[in-house]
Amino acid sequence: MRDGRRMLLLSMLLLLACATNPVTGKREFMLVSESQEISMGREADPQIVATYGLYDDPELAAYVDEVGQKLAAVSHRADLQYTFRVLDSPVLNAFALPGGYIYVTRGILAHMNNEAELAMVLGHEIGHVTARHSAEQYSRATLAGLGLGIGSLVVPEVAQYGHLAQTALGLLFLKYGRDDEHESDELGVQYSVAAGYDPERGATFFEVLDRQQQESGQALPGWLSTHPAPADRVARTRARAAEVKGQGVYRVGEATHKEQIDGTVFGEDPRQGFMDGDTFKHPDQEFQLEFPAGWRVVNATTAVVATEAKDQAQLQLTLERSEGASPRAFVLRLAEAAQAQIVESGVETIHGYDAYIALLQVTRNGQTGLIQVGAIQREKGGLIYQFLGRAASRFRSWQPLLLQSVRSFAPLQDRAALRIEPNRLAVVTLARPQTLAQAAAGYADAPVAAEKLALLNNLQVDTPLDVGFRLKIVRGTYHGGRK
Repeated sequence: MRDGRRMLLLSMLLLLACATNPVTGKREFMLVSESQEISMGREADPQIVATYGLYDDPELAAYVDEVGQKLAAVSHRADLQYTFRVLDSPVLNAFALPGGYIYVTRGILAHMNNEAELAMVLGHEIGHVTARHSAEQYSRATLAGLGLGIGSLVVPEVAQYGHLAQTALGLLFLKYGRDDEHESDELGVQYSVAAGYDPERGATFFEVLDRQQQESGQALPGWLSTHPAPADRVARTRARAAEVKGQGVYRVGEATHKEQIDGTVFGEDPRQGFMDGDTFKHPDQEFQLEFPAGWRVVNATTAVVATEAKDQAQLQLTLERSEGASPRAFVLRLAEAAQAQIVESGVETIHGYDAYIALLQVTRNGQTGLIQVGAIQREKGGLIYQFLGRAASRFRSWQPLLLQSVRSFAPLQDRAALRIEPNRLAVVTLARPQTLAQAAAGYADAPVAAEKLALLNNLQVDTPLDVGFRLKIVRGTYHGGRK
């Protein structure tokens, strides 16, 4: 009886929430309308931009948008308004949000060797939008949650297994995601051909991703992490590209693409902060601070996070608006918003800057924890450098280290650090026949090894290169600090 009621409710939901897939023409379960899809993307876009930042190169952004709009115009949902953005990240990644918001990183653009490869990746991401993959996954997640809720109401014993259902749901999406990847690969080929790009040359970029995975020997690069790769992707996509290519003349655009990416920032941008031993230095903001020896430091766009090797303690630094408040008023307002009790506090001057240090006691769900807070203001009424420190246990034993880091905040006076510049991609035209290794030897002070240049150009170090070949190299003096 209980199972019957549950199945009846789910069956009614499935009947009411079906829509025609724009790509396949088939009816499928869908809880998200097209207008909701667009709203989801529009609302998430500012968060993506705030988190990762846009790469400041209007010409490169216009180039990506031009290629993307060509593909969007021949897609199954050409009526959507598509937005293409270049994110300021060295990670090899591209992704799409519902409603036509598509992102590529400067890192993935640097590893592409022609416009056809860009078209293939953008076409793949457009395929996720046109086939409504994100919206369908959202609908399935909602269904799974609703189904679990119905089970909890009708069969109370199910409630205790809710966390197991969520884990199973993640495995289901991994498998389903691979089906999505097959479909998006196919659509990437279709849209590339329809827009006039050579799909075979475009498909070679999957070789770069495959090599990146094999040669890193570590975690998958960003694009493969968010796009579970079918095992036969390279061979299958190239075979499909050759099958549909036909006898027409198709664009490759090697010279155009390399011209567009020439001079772009390559790798981490030290102007946005870098580690020099245990010291974090931020040239653009002109400050530095010391982190405890051996802690892992992650410098993201919105925060710098240092974590103890065994995850026993953590210190986070963010830059916050003060709304004209002093460091003390800022912390008091923070404590009030968090419904926290101030255990210890005091006004300080840290290397000439107004500061307020406080220990907050926060209670959530019956559990009480301590948070070390530091607020440093370099100009009266200006932005606040906010520190939040925590510990998994024995907070008092970690507190001295946390406070030591906060109080190490100081103006950056290292002239070399203040002048530091990021490495940049450079495209050089070879004047004589040589191998990649021979060409790389001509740049003995290059910040990357020949093997990295081989991956960057999708070549082997012993590949013979002809006169006039456009070789991507990396120029600069930044070799990176402790990560």
